[in-house]
Amino acid sequence: MTLTEEQQKAIKAWRLSKFRVQQGRLVTILFVLASIYMAISQFAFLAIKVTNSIEGKLFVIWVGEQPHKNDLVMFKPKQHLVEKIGLAQWTKGVCGVAGDVVTHKGRTVFVNGKKIGEAIAYSKLYNKNMELIDDMVIPKGYVFVCGTHEQSFDSRYKLVGLVDEKTFIGRATRLF
Repeated sequence: MTLTEEQQKAIKAWRLSKFRVQQGRLVTILFVLASIYMAISQFAFLAIKVTNSIEGKLFVIWVGEQPHKNDLVMFKPKQHLVEKIGLAQWTKGVCGVAGDVVTHKGRTVFVNGKKIGEAIAYSKLYNKNMELIDDMVIPKGYVFVCGTHEQSFDSRYKLVGLVDEKTFIGRATRLF
């Protein structure tokens, strides 16, 4: 069976109209997904952890939500740390809050008498001896952050120090 030229044009037009409908649906779906993403990203986003400083690899960051003691927090570290390490956002545990007492015995650091961890004496990254944070009472507006990994670069060291709550991005929840 041979189609006439008119029939071939009609079939081609029908196929093209079907494609345009599918293309229109795709654009609509993409627009809806982009809108949902933009709305949700104001409140939460996913973060992949690239270091071993804390357990887990994938986290939900609840933007603007204040963490409490023993929660995880994502924050912006001091600029010299960003330049040296290359990570503009860090995720650590909140191990000490305002009013808690930080002490150390030798290279072991404690918060309210609870052992946080042993501090390394020398950093290959910084090529220098690592000074411990001073014994102190944590002031209002600051927290002591720590990692679960023994080599975590955290508030045990003067280079990191206490973290200003103004640098918080949000509370983190480990997915896996």
